[in-house]
Amino acid sequence: MRDGTTATRSPSREAAREARNQDLLHRARAEDVLHWRQHQRPISAETLRKRLEVGTSTARGLVTQLRTDTHTALDGQADPAS
Repeated sequence: MRDGTTATRSPSREAAREARNQDLLHRARAEDVLHWRQHQRPISAETLRKRLEVGTSTARGLVTQLRTDTHTALDGQADPAS
């Protein structure tokens, strides 16, 4: 027989984790914009790690997501007739 509390905690933990990831991504985008305005280049994973106070792998994952989002947006804006 399963414990009902375990089943209810798991979705809550998953939702909390997803909310934290979305918050980090939002903050990473804001930091990237600020960095671009100051230095005219994208933020590095190391700078993002320091600013957000996250681990190296988290910072690298966020930078990867930022670059993917940027390329997707640019590809969407490209003129197909070109």
